[in-house]
Amino acid sequence: MKKIVKALVLSLIVLISVLVVAANTGEAKQHLITTTVVVEQPIAEVWQQLQDFTVAHNYVPNIVDTQVVSEQLTGLGASRQVYNSDGSYIVETIIEWQPEQGFLLALEEQGGPVKPFVFSQFRYALEGISSDQTWVSFTLYYQLPWGNLGEWLNRYLLVEYLQRSQPAIAAGFKYFYEQKQPATDEDRSAYQRFTDVTQVE
Repeated sequence: MKKIVKALVLSLIVLISVLVVAANTGEAKQHLITTTVVVEQPIAEVWQQLQDFTVAHNYVPNIVDTQVVSEQLTGLGASRQVYNSDGSYIVETIIEWQPEQGFLLALEEQGGPVKPFVFSQFRYALEGISSDQTWVSFTLYYQLPWGNLGEWLNRYLLVEYLQRSQPAIAAGFKYFYEQKQPATDEDRSAYQRFTDVTQVE
């Protein structure tokens, strides 16, 4: 009986090892999710305010402070630290800059990738759709570790979470830019009906 139990345990260990190796085979793909919203302001006004690199905590959920840590306050190469309520922070650095069109941020955490990603960037993009309306898109680009396991986690867990959380950023942005005051969770919830998740890859 003991030999049978031992054999079963060894077989189970081998099976788990094979599954772990298989799950980590290959490299996880890069993914993106885009959320959009229309802000009831001309593009020049939206762009003017978007260049203020100190205000992200006024519309991004769970962010309590924003501090510019580079010599330049905005533009290509500018960096800021955005602080969570627990005191941790993410460093966001502008790596692409297109006047009146938007910019691309590289995201880091303590000198490395933002957990759980091995790669993450965030893009703000603007497009004027009338004299007093601006279409704004928010795109998170990311890649998970763990190969095929990372792909499985993205498909069945992370995408669903991002489809709930990313629109809150767009909703808060619309509220803050239009109402000129910080967005609360209630404000974001009320404005979320104006947002759309337009791309998931």
